[in-house]
Amino acid sequence: MDFGPRNLLVHNFWAFRMLRNIIEAACSRHGIRVEMLEPRGTSSTCAVCGSPVKRPVRHKVVCEECGRVWHADANAALEILLQGSSKGHGAEATPLKPLALRWNRHRWVSRFESAAGTLPGGDKMPDQTIRIELELPKELFIKGRESAQRVKMEALKRLAATFYVDGSLSLGKAAELANVSKQEFLDFLAAHNIPLNYDLDELEEDLANVEEFLQNESGL
Repeated sequence: MDFGPRNLLVHNFWAFRMLRNIIEAACSRHGIRVEMLEPRGTSSTCAVCGSPVKRPVRHKVVCEECGRVWHADANAALEILLQGSSKGHGAEATPLKPLALRWNRHRWVSRFESAAGTLPGGDKMPDQTIRIELELPKELFIKGRESAQRVKMEALKRLAATFYVDGSLSLGKAAELANVSKQEFLDFLAAHNIPLNYDLDELEEDLANVEEFLQNESGL
């Protein structure tokens, strides 16, 4: 994995947040509570016996107590798993068919979710209704047709921002839903202190556009 300047933002913000959102959404569907654990220090002790480990190289841990030698990330992952045991809360785990996900250029979706609204067995998927509450400034609600139009535009922007933050829509699609340009939507996010959650393809495209613009400017 390349952690160069062009990809640092992607790996540290976009990919991590999207993966976390997917895990949290899958767990919530089955009544499982998700707790964020601090990863710092999880590679300093052996996840099997709890003894201090040595790090001859950055990616390897060696436990002299139980003789285990393995990847530091694997040791840390097991340590986090043991710390965050789900015993005592949430739904009881039951064997389920693994959920296959496919990338639709904006988010990971189950294969049958994007297949004409049908389940794997051919049955029609049940209708799903989502209720979203939006907070709108009071000053928008004044009499007149212009006020109604402003309320509609503000509601669309906030709705698009809601879907954008949870990863359901990319930046471009959210701007389309809000019926504004991408730059106007970016200005709206900045005005409301909403962090950016770039789609990978859009990020690479925008970076390329910026690089091309800078090259053109330097050539003048």
